[in-house]
Amino acid sequence: MHRFPIVFAVLTASFFAASPGLAQSPFDSIDTPHGRCGLWAAIPGGGDLRRDAAYNRCALDRAPTLLDGVPMPPAPRYGAAIGQFTIIVNPDGTVDPRLTRAWTSGTDTVFHRQALETIRRWRFEPGLRGGTPVRSGFMLHIKSGPRNDTLPSRLEWTYRRGLEEDTLFGTWTTEAPLPPFAPEQVDSIYMAMLRRLVKMKVIVPDVLDRRCLVLESGDSAAHARLTWRAYGVLYSSDVYSSDLRSHPSALAPYGCERSTDAARIVLPRVHRTENGRVVLYPSGDWLPDWPPGFEGRTYRAWSARCVADVPDHGEVSIDCFIMPSLSQRDLGRWERERERKAAAAETDVADIDSLLVTVVAMTRGAYQTDTLHAVLRSLPRLSMAAVRDSVQPCGGWAAYSPQKGSELYVLQGSPSDMELRIVEVRHGPAPRGERTSLLCDPQEPRRADFVAFLLGDLGDRARAPITLCFSNGLRCSTSYVLDPNRHTLAERSHLAFRLSDLREDTRVGDQLVFRIYTDPVPPDLLPLIVFRVNGRWRMWATIPRKVAPDAWEYDTIWGEGYPPDTEVRLYLIER
Repeated sequence: MHRFPIVFAVLTASFFAASPGLAQSPFDSIDTPHGRCGLWAAIPGGGDLRRDAAYNRCALDRAPTLLDGVPMPPAPRYGAAIGQFTIIVNPDGTVDPRLTRAWTSGTDTVFHRQALETIRRWRFEPGLRGGTPVRSGFMLHIKSGPRNDTLPSRLEWTYRRGLEEDTLFGTWTTEAPLPPFAPEQVDSIYMAMLRRLVKMKVIVPDVLDRRCLVLESGDSAAHARLTWRAYGVLYSSDVYSSDLRSHPSALAPYGCERSTDAARIVLPRVHRTENGRVVLYPSGDWLPDWPPGFEGRTYRAWSARCVADVPDHGEVSIDCFIMPSLSQRDLGRWERERERKAAAAETDVADIDSLLVTVVAMTRGAYQTDTLHAVLRSLPRLSMAAVRDSVQPCGGWAAYSPQKGSELYVLQGSPSDMELRIVEVRHGPAPRGERTSLLCDPQEPRRADFVAFLLGDLGDRARAPITLCFSNGLRCSTSYVLDPNRHTLAERSHLAFRLSDLREDTRVGDQLVFRIYTDPVPPDLLPLIVFRVNGRWRMWATIPRKVAPDAWEYDTIWGEGYPPDTEVRLYLIER
């Protein structure tokens, strides 16, 4: 979340250290007939600009031209091509594969990856500056028009040059229908679809809840065959009996769609398109908890669009996009629930015997969550335990303590911000009257609620006073002394867990997402999250975003991703 300013500072420093042949500033620009032109092209993710600098198209005498006969990107599997890429063309006309990168990512990650691989094989007539071929960069937008999703189609690409950016536009052309799959292949597609819907928690198998398979063909023999196969897919878990005859009524017999005692699952027509691509539009009754995670609700029905890859040999792979059927009654109940929670949050909760804390955790992309609970008898208060000031100090900061051989940390910043800084404490006295490398910003200090405090289990327990110093470049212009006996806000975290503690189905990715609920809701509650990654504390303590009267959410993409040993500590504080 805070990598961008650091990367920017590194890039700026590299520009100022650049050789005379390059610009001395990343903001260099020139006047052109079309207006002001920034000299250098931005590279997604940054780079060493002494080595990686590329001219913007507007700074060239002649822009690069794509040569005829180059390969085009593949057709997207999910129906639409969407993406933005920066292309860096070398002086010899080849595309620099290291610096040519994607600005965006979409749901069709396979298409994005294959498109990028294709672009890196392109060749250009190189751009010229001062009559000499140079390295240059520009933005390319890839997009396509709509297609008939149920028929074989192909993409015809058109490359369109722009003044500053180019566009690769794809037009879908319908081709002749393909012969239908054999019944065995159709059955395997249906079973792959059911497995996926179970994995996504759209279908939650329970032998006590009757299910009804509905076939578009109305064929009783096909219904019997698919019912038997579906039973093995839906109830194959060790939770259920291995004897498939133990619950013969879990899947209703042929004609069950005409009764009301079973939840329907419609097995739709299989649409065969190009290159083994298949599209299905299943639907059904009862969606118990959607979307998975924090906002899950129960719906009376659902529909879906599923796209599958059916190889000549091997297993079918499939993914589905789910659409709940939301009635006016559902909408009304939803609004009433929101109003009830808002009214409950306004109730005065001055005296709390106990506070129930619930954390619902998952990783981005998972369809399951883990739930953790804690009960608190009291909450620490900033007003009683923290050093406070009405002015946010300016300049750099450092903390000092006479305590030897300890891992000590101070938290400081404004509780109105999204984060507090975690400052590692140095051993020794605070500097007085000596020049340091920490510079104070020239602007006036901003007025804000500034706090500084200690946490008893963040590192070692402090036993000696700690001086938090803000420097203007000459001396400690502002300092605060933290007494461990007075300014330790919490002796230990109120709830802690590791990413590796979550179930395998919950931690399918490496981006951590969780939501915090409290019952009741204390007035002016401040949740604070601290992360320990690869054995080191992150330098920021996060204040999660409030998303409901009783809920706070952490949902931030961290570039490196969270490894399995990541430890999360939650502190609940009253302001």
